[in-house]
Amino acid sequence: MKEVQKMIDKTLIRMNLLGGMNDYIINVIGDETLIESWLSCGVPDEAEESDLEDIARDDDLWYDTVEEFQRLLMIAKDWKLEY
Repeated sequence: MKEVQKMIDKTLIRMNLLGGMNDYIINVIGDETLIESWLSCGVPDEAEESDLEDIARDDDLWYDTVEEFQRLLMIAKDWKLEY
């Protein structure tokens, strides 16, 4: 039972983080090129809770998405985008 609760907690935490990353790329950075790259890594445009849950439950997809977020932040920094 504890193992199931741990899995649920991990998924919910990942979903919250992913929602924040998605919001940050789209609404704070807001560069169309970076948004397109973000969306192409597997986060759907206008992602819904079920989309976030699918990514959060898949370890490989989750790690790839986090790496893409980090990569896009570094590009935005290099481009000196204001965010």
